[in-house]
Amino acid sequence: MEQILKRNSPLDLKTAIAKAKHYCSTRDRSQQELRDKLYDLGAWRNEVEETIAEMIVEGFLSEERFAMAYVSAKFKLHGWGKIKLKKGLRDRRVPEKLIQQALNTIDPEDYTKTLLKHAEKHLSRLKERITWRRKLKLTDFLLRQGYEYITIHDVLKTHGELK
Repeated sequence: MEQILKRNSPLDLKTAIAKAKHYCSTRDRSQQELRDKLYDLGAWRNEVEETIAEMIVEGFLSEERFAMAYVSAKFKLHGWGKIKLKKGLRDRRVPEKLIQQALNTIDPEDYTKTLLKHAEKHLSRLKERITWRRKLKLTDFLLRQGYEYITIHDVLKTHGELK
């Protein structure tokens, strides 16, 4: 019963700031991620917004830094395309201007190389023998990875459907 009361009791500002500092010290966070976390911990709206403002002032929270780190990590580690990256940032309510800034940091040559790497890896797994079906399945896979159709089309055309 005591745990239930603790979870539902509101956080005071000092506790909220301490918890927010700990939460933001592990990795870069967006304002929305911190907002959601504080609400989950039982903070009220006033405390949440004051805590976010304090975290920005102290340098624990930066939407720009978060967007850059997110794009860098998801692109380098998972090979996500720009569409999937943009959706992830929009889901975290990052401003459109910062999303574009972060996406522009991706080197076009690295982007193409990553797309090719995904395509070759996926093609090696496909058991389909009919050419147009292989191309369709490959294109669908790359679209799910977040790559733009025109980019996929251009790369596949340039590299002869990666035969």
